[in-house]
Amino acid sequence: MERTAVLIVAFQLVALALADVPWMHEAGIIPDIISKPCPSTVSVSYGNKSMSDGNVLKPEDVKNKPNAVRWGAEANSYYTIVMLDPDVDAEAKPSFLHYLFGDIPAVRITKGKELAAYMGISPPEGTGMHRYIWLVYKQQGNNQFSSYKKITRDSPPKERAKFMVSDFATKYKLGDPIACNMFRSQNAVDAAKSASPRITGLPPAMMLIAGLVAFLFLQRN
Repeated sequence: MERTAVLIVAFQLVALALADVPWMHEAGIIPDIISKPCPSTVSVSYGNKSMSDGNVLKPEDVKNKPNAVRWGAEANSYYTIVMLDPDVDAEAKPSFLHYLFGDIPAVRITKGKELAAYMGISPPEGTGMHRYIWLVYKQQGNNQFSSYKKITRDSPPKERAKFMVSDFATKYKLGDPIACNMFRSQNAVDAAKSASPRITGLPPAMMLIAGLVAFLFLQRN
């Protein structure tokens, strides 16, 4: 019992020591989607489910538009929020656009402009875990998207495919995102086939080093 307790404490200490490892690097968000870490986090809630640094949500959890999206908004500023899936095509850089909303005054999303209607996720069978990324950009001003062709619920999926968020940000002079977050999800069939147990909540690097600490402890005792 004493050895087990020590191992648990060692594991927890390693996790805490590595807590400053950016999840964005661990998940490949950098450099796949953005070039540097976001200075803050965007909080997204789907009813009683919340997104948190790459946690796993089921497709049915996020089928509807989130009921709350929050970030550290400044008064008299305008923002753009994006939700995308970079894993639809593993061989290509473009992402699939799930949601795009701009000209948001502070955090009053209902006052902004819907540029791409919210579309729930549907990761195909056999494609494994997908990353679903939320990004928040601070605009230089208001009414920046008069030339953007709106994507509705009835628009064909091809209008959402091949979305390059970096090109979009450059075109509309958005700069780097000021807040971001991510959840992961997979097809229900793939989830059922997952046989190996996983420790959730820790990036792979943390689990590897924690395991090494436990191994060294056992060798010495």
